[in-house]
Amino acid sequence: MKSETDISPVAISGRALLTDLYQLTMAYGYWKSGRAEREAVFHLFFRHSPFQCGFTLTAGLAPTIEFLQAFQFTENDLAFLDTLRGNDDQPLFDRGFLDYLETLRFSCDVDAIPEGTTVFPQEPLLRIQGPILQCQLLETALLNLINFFHLDDENLDPKTWCRWPILSGGFEVELEELRRAVQAESG
Repeated sequence: MKSETDISPVAISGRALLTDLYQLTMAYGYWKSGRAEREAVFHLFFRHSPFQCGFTLTAGLAPTIEFLQAFQFTENDLAFLDTLRGNDDQPLFDRGFLDYLETLRFSCDVDAIPEGTTVFPQEPLLRIQGPILQCQLLETALLNLINFFHLDDENLDPKTWCRWPILSGGFEVELEELRRAVQAESG
């Protein structure tokens, strides 16, 4: 049986490219307009409970925090970004922006609901506050990491239905784990 440590942050640490081109071009726009350090706040939440359940338990906080602490662009990341071209066949990103990314280190504040806490739709799981450029770059990776752990809860047996008694309401909720969940690298 797999545990959270099998999705090791070591395997994804420094993986600043766990994002999409939209986030990178938005970050570039903030940098180019001199707004990269402007304060921003974003909340990570879910709209609907997985498995039609009405609630979920928070999961994946420790690996997410470790990912954030190790967040940085590697030499290979920057070399790849340097190869990207726009429609005009010019480099997509200025050298100055790539130099900025090379020295970028995570400096945001994170507030999170403790691991294993019952949460409901529209309730923030994470609150990230810091430079808007960093918040923008982190959004896709954080969504992917947190979603993975909520959809790959190892406490559920993937081959059978699992019944969890809900003491407060006196009823049972049936949950079935996904047989295949996406990994962080699939974002």
